[in-house]
Amino acid sequence: MLTNFFRSPVILFLFCCSAGCHRPIPEIPTVTTSNDPTPSEKVQPVFLSGSGTLVIPSADIVLITPPAAGVVKSVPWRSGSPVKKGEVLAIIENIEFLKLQQQYLEAKSELFYYSEDLKRQGGLAIENATSVKKMQQAQRDFQTSEIRFRSLEKQLALIGIDTDSLDADRLSSEIALSAPVSGYIDQITVHQGNQISAGETIMVIVRKYEPVIAFEMPEEFYSKLKTGNQIEFFFPDDSLVIFKARLTFINRQTDASSHHIKAWATPLKSSSRLVPGMKVSLRLPL
Repeated sequence: MLTNFFRSPVILFLFCCSAGCHRPIPEIPTVTTSNDPTPSEKVQPVFLSGSGTLVIPSADIVLITPPAAGVVKSVPWRSGSPVKKGEVLAIIENIEFLKLQQQYLEAKSELFYYSEDLKRQGGLAIENATSVKKMQQAQRDFQTSEIRFRSLEKQLALIGIDTDSLDADRLSSEIALSAPVSGYIDQITVHQGNQISAGETIMVIVRKYEPVIAFEMPEEFYSKLKTGNQIEFFFPDDSLVIFKARLTFINRQTDASSHHIKAWATPLKSSSRLVPGMKVSLRLPL
């Protein structure tokens, strides 16, 4: 009787299905591997999957800030425009620039006067025709005048005014902000006529658009990753095109809330497809 029971195909099929329905569903692992290899096959490497963002390195970002407050008189640029070092980015106008130049020229004249007076008092002292007190007074006046003159000279240099060519006929209420480096204008945050403060960012220049990958990884994998390791990355909508990058920096401090460590990788080859701000998927071999 029992033998006939297992010979029935329908009953055997139902028995197998009923036994299989009670098997637990396996959890999806964090670490991805290849298909289970046969004994004759080579074991495939294990990967840690994740995602990152293409960003411009901070070393390639230059903030343009005015050294003094004023009104934007001119800013003849557009975002994305290439710029060369030394080109004028914007013109800032302020009446205080005139006052500073006036004070400088007055201090320059006073310094010359006290310098000549010190020489005269020195000559009289040699001939015993003047007192030591007058000589000391002349020396003090000269030193005070020189300090004021040098201070104003430095202040004008900081806002970009050349004191060597400055005279009463060349006073100006404007200063020019020049590009400190060559690159591309990434952002412009002001318009003509805006009132701006000293140190306010009015423009951002990017030296070169060669982004790196910024990403985070679980802290338990920190010991398995080292600077110089090669990783693979691709765009989520196109997993067939694989790019390669190299780990260039791994933060040594874990975020206390997420328990992740920040890291950066540099693509091995540049590509026009690598645009800052884009998301990418990562595969990190362990």
